[in-house]
Amino acid sequence: FLLDTCTNYISWHNGNHYNKTCVAVRTAQLNSFTCWFQTQLLSYKKLSRVAIKVIGQFCITLIGGNASDEELFPQSIREGYCTMIDQLSSILNTIMECKTMDEITKDLIRVLVQNLYSLTMTNDLRTYIKNKHIVPLLLKIATIEDEIIQFHIYRILASIMTEDDIKTLKNSTQIAIVFLRFFTNLIDDSSRIPRFHNLLRSLKILVQHDQIKEELTKQGVLTLLLRCVTESKFDPIKVQLSALEILLALTFNHNAACQLKDNSQFISNLKTLLISSTEQDLQRVAENLLWKLEKEETINTKSDETSTKSDITIKKYDIMLSYSHSDKDLCYRIHDCLVKDNFRVWIDRYEIHGQTMVAIATAIENSEFVFLCMSDAYKQSAYCQSEAHYAFERQCYLIPLMMKPGYRPDGWLGIIASGKIYIDFPKLGFDIAYKNLKNEMIRYRTSQAQSNSTKKSIEHGLDMEIINLPVKSYEYHSLVRDYPHCINQWTKTHVQSFLINEKFECLLPVLGNMDGYLLYETHKRCKIYWDLMFQTFKAEVAAADGQQKLLTIDTYIRFLHAIEKYIPITPNDSYKPSSPTSIFCTLL
Repeated sequence: FLLDTCTNYISWHNGNHYNKTCVAVRTAQLNSFTCWFQTQLLSYKKLSRVAIKVIGQFCITLIGGNASDEELFPQSIREGYCTMIDQLSSILNTIMECKTMDEITKDLIRVLVQNLYSLTMTNDLRTYIKNKHIVPLLLKIATIEDEIIQFHIYRILASIMTEDDIKTLKNSTQIAIVFLRFFTNLIDDSSRIPRFHNLLRSLKILVQHDQIKEELTKQGVLTLLLRCVTESKFDPIKVQLSALEILLALTFNHNAACQLKDNSQFISNLKTLLISSTEQDLQRVAENLLWKLEKEETINTKSDETSTKSDITIKKYDIMLSYSHSDKDLCYRIHDCLVKDNFRVWIDRYEIHGQTMVAIATAIENSEFVFLCMSDAYKQSAYCQSEAHYAFERQCYLIPLMMKPGYRPDGWLGIIASGKIYIDFPKLGFDIAYKNLKNEMIRYRTSQAQSNSTKKSIEHGLDMEIINLPVKSYEYHSLVRDYPHCINQWTKTHVQSFLINEKFECLLPVLGNMDGYLLYETHKRCKIYWDLMFQTFKAEVAAADGQQKLLTIDTYIRFLHAIEKYIPITPNDSYKPSSPTSIFCTLL
């Protein structure tokens, strides 16, 4: 009665009452439970179905409560949760080492993985789980033919996997299928509303990965998300807000963005929400979506047209800080030191008036430097991605700052930060890192001053020999018209000949020194990171040989299309060209 029925009563409480009860229970019982549970690690086979159910119900209460991502538990509670994570992992590992598995053991696995998922509730605990390196164990458990087990495992993986982990998956399609099946089953099930809310929470984390974005879009997730946004029966914060934030993340997928742009009813709904909603968070995400779908491309085009008119502009701010709220303490400390050193700094805790994304975009355009305060939370935030992406497109000078020990950016953030000098605050310590940060700004300003001085000399007819700078050229000893069917067999000459014969000479500075294998790897990245790779190509073409050439979207799309028939088909490719020659390439 106490551990089964009473825990059910607790789960029926609403809001603050439920949270207070869970806090009281874990404060009194968490340590006692982990001590008892330790004695069961080797005798789990003796547990009955009733005992397994009781353990599951009690754990739900111990872990329950609506903790935020940023929440830090008291040390004793954190230690108890970490011990529980160790225990759950240990039992699961022992079970998976056995050759046979009965139905009662599957019941136990369901309970264990559900509670392990519940322990991914905060950034702090997620980091602890990541550092245990249990992804191989979880992937092994995911092979069990049980949809509930797979669902919980994929929710855990969504929280802890890196972009590199995702790329090695052979079953990203299966992950999308499982999530969409549960999404379909839960969206109209009024008896399982908490699980539906948690499903959306998991999806919001999962869609940070570009490969998963692509799979979910292909399998029709937009229809379900649009229902969550437009139907009045759904909770405005726990459902509508989560769905809108997922949609915002999906706008960085080209296909998803095109579908949303063409949905006039959705655009109209966003505009209504922006005007009529009393929820600030809903207004913010609606504005960001409208920015991504309607305004950003137009503003970037205007910026490209005006940027060539003046090479030297006086900025209103020295620095714009782009950061996640989870990292605010360190960011505010950096901000305060910069202000003390007389830098003009834009940060959203003071500066925003009116529409959020408009204010942020204006700050980016009017800042000499943009600091990317990088962490897991930053990468998972669609808002932060919007800021970083816009700064990247505007070709701002970006300085990546490490916010958390051992963090390494991957995925979209890894691309934006690639080739740049990281300032690692946790590793170096604040004082040394801050000094290095100022030195990097001084180094950039010095190089810019020298560059501008050279430009002025040319404009005024001084040092005219500089005008005849040697232009990098490519030696084409024997351009060819026929290429091997498989791109992996191409030489550098084949690549150069292809670019010239197909009228893509503007891409020679970017791709002209590659062989076929490197061009194939580049093509794969273009398919996964479509928009970011376009911006990278565009920037390199513009900067090549000091000439301000413009790579158009038309040229980029035609290039990707022209090369498709030489791309090999692999079993796990999410993108499969249809050309017969690509099949021949595969056979080779």
